[in-house]
Amino acid sequence: MDGLERCICDYVKARYFPRRAATVAFTEADVRFFAPAVAEVSAAFTSERAGRAKNYFNRREFRSAYLLYFVLSNFPKAWQCLAQLDVTGRFAGRNPVRVLDLGCGPGTGMLAAMEYWKAHAQEQRLECLGVDQNGEILADARALFGMRKTAFSRCETRTVAIGWKNLAQILRRERFDIIMAMNLLNEFSDMGARERLVRSLLAYHLTPDGALIAIEPGLQRTTRELMALRDTLLMERDVRIVAPCLHQDRCPMLSHNKRDWCHFYLDWERPKIIADLDRLIGNKKEHLKFSYLVLTASESRNPSPQFRAGIGTSEHLFRVVSAPLRSKGKIELLLCPAEGNDTGRLHRVTRLDKERGPANADLDRVWRGEIVECHAKGQIAREDHFRIVRSKCAL
Repeated sequence: MDGLERCICDYVKARYFPRRAATVAFTEADVRFFAPAVAEVSAAFTSERAGRAKNYFNRREFRSAYLLYFVLSNFPKAWQCLAQLDVTGRFAGRNPVRVLDLGCGPGTGMLAAMEYWKAHAQEQRLECLGVDQNGEILADARALFGMRKTAFSRCETRTVAIGWKNLAQILRRERFDIIMAMNLLNEFSDMGARERLVRSLLAYHLTPDGALIAIEPGLQRTTRELMALRDTLLMERDVRIVAPCLHQDRCPMLSHNKRDWCHFYLDWERPKIIADLDRLIGNKKEHLKFSYLVLTASESRNPSPQFRAGIGTSEHLFRVVSAPLRSKGKIELLLCPAEGNDTGRLHRVTRLDKERGPANADLDRVWRGEIVECHAKGQIAREDHFRIVRSKCAL
């Protein structure tokens, strides 16, 4: 992240504040110059996305603010999804691997893919296509990609408005191994349009073993809409959910009540520019909150990563879908079950502090999003087995 942070700061200063670009390092004065626009953009993106103009990237100050603040905070979310999918293992031996970043903005998804391949399979060829309706932000995407690219990665962009009706015109007959849709689906107010877009991508533009990664803001309304889309897609059984769900049945949280939403957190060490901007605008982005789905076509030849990693399914496997609920003398968790494990409901487990023991010690450090093995039903006793099977990714 350090190299990407420096790259973004240098680029933003050179393009959007050129009379100060001679100063290499970002100064306090530079941070103060960009902070008002960052505050405005941040407010627009954390208020259930209502009232924000669709052409917000037409404004130079919005583009610069987004580059400084949201590329670095969205990058780890994309990286986490790529890691869960084990993309370099999934597509080992394939040359090139093709990535589509749909509604790419400044190309965060493409950057994440390129940096992930740098770290895990540097000499495997990577071809990225970024599509967005705004030509100015695509120029930023090309510039950033060019500053970070390797000899084995290349980037193309296309400027066009995105909709399910013109996908064939945009993408022709091209297919991709990874399709990334970051903060895109909520731009469509019509839920039917979202469904048709996803189905078209899966059916006509994804390779047989490819995967579609949809990442959305971890807000209540946008996440519940993503949960509802998930259930709608599963109705015809031509879609498989790879993550975060461990089952293919209806979402038990969606029917549990009308308040809860299935979102997750990533720990990260805030880049200096984010910490400096947070200090001025009053934010505290110490954790990254988001919701996501990783989808494949039902006939995909590759099993989901939890099976390849040997985790498997069992009546004791769960995804943690709440923060630990701590109160005097006890701790509680909400767990979403794996396939075949009473998937119609969420499981609430409780452990009294007096029942803490070696077998359930992982309860003291578990967090939302982790995959756990739990042998208790409801009340966890001292001898009951509870362990973290797969930890969340920390960045």
